[in-house]
Amino acid sequence: MTSVDTITRIKLAAQRLFARLGVEAVTVRDIVAAAQLKNPGSLNYYFRSKEELIRQTIVDAMGEANALWGKRLAVIEAHGGPSSLREVVSALVTWPLSKPADGSVSHTARFLTMVLQTRTQMLRTLTREMRYGEYDRALAHMRGFLRELPEEVVDQRLVFFFWSLTGFLAAYEAFIDSGSQGESIWSRTDPFENFIDSMVGLLNAPVGNQTLSQESSHMLSKKASLT
Repeated sequence: MTSVDTITRIKLAAQRLFARLGVEAVTVRDIVAAAQLKNPGSLNYYFRSKEELIRQTIVDAMGEANALWGKRLAVIEAHGGPSSLREVVSALVTWPLSKPADGSVSHTARFLTMVLQTRTQMLRTLTREMRYGEYDRALAHMRGFLRELPEEVVDQRLVFFFWSLTGFLAAYEAFIDSGSQGESIWSRTDPFENFIDSMVGLLNAPVGNQTLSQESSHMLSKKASLT
């Protein structure tokens, strides 16, 4: 087994464990065992620490997702698009986000969802450092189709979209990984087309009368709880 093979096995094992159990719950010993390595010191030899392994696994996962989104956007732009908000949303709603070297089911969506909960700042920093800008390029296109809405409303809705997207992809990935063959909500209609419809509706929905009010019932109740 070469060093490259060992590194890949460690990263795959770590990503799977992080995706299923959470980043904090997984130990170095867990990763070494899952990677089926004979030497307990292999992880520290190649990565120096669990934190460095997390960092490199994030870089790989985000890099693969960034490249995939970039290719899908490039196809749209090559044909003179995007011509609609739905077209941009469709470019981001795709799975799998990566193809594991061993041919197994991807864990990337679930891994990134876990990382967002515990390593948000690290994820943001690495995204800037590695210049992973394809998602932001898609958001810029989205904003172009949402100019009639107040900017602050659009800002919030893009956050809502992001969390909806990561949650959807993680849930679908878990379903595929389960190997379920029975009746499922995922098979009743095309889940991707239905999700895309839902997200376009979320982003384009009319703005309610109370949404921009600083004195909405939600804000008033929040103020009351602080007094």
